Amino acid sequence: MKKNDGVQFPDYDFTSKRIAVTGGKGFLGRHLIKKLTDEGCRHIASFGSSKYNLLNLDDIKRMYDDTKPDIVIHLSARVGGIGFNLENPASLFYENLM
Repeated sequence: MKKNDGVQFPDYDFTSKRIAVTGGKGFLGRHLIKKLTDEGCRHIASFGSSKYNLLNLDDIKRMYDDTKPDIVIHLSARVGGIGFNLENPASLFYENLM
């Protein structure tokens, strides 16, 4: 187990796993992919919303068929500025929850 500020984390070996990262082109996704790559992961599929619409079940199934992931890390989100967020809270909540 690894320790970080007194908290113990289990050791996981993701290096042989196929990992799909939704939102891989965003801020968090880019940094996560770099960290996974630095840790030795070589089977990483990352994509943005232009390839798969994660609100569409057929696209979700296609993403799983295309990438055959062992692990999915879901980081995609619909974002906008403060004004957009204030004008569209329901749709942002729904789309980011899904």
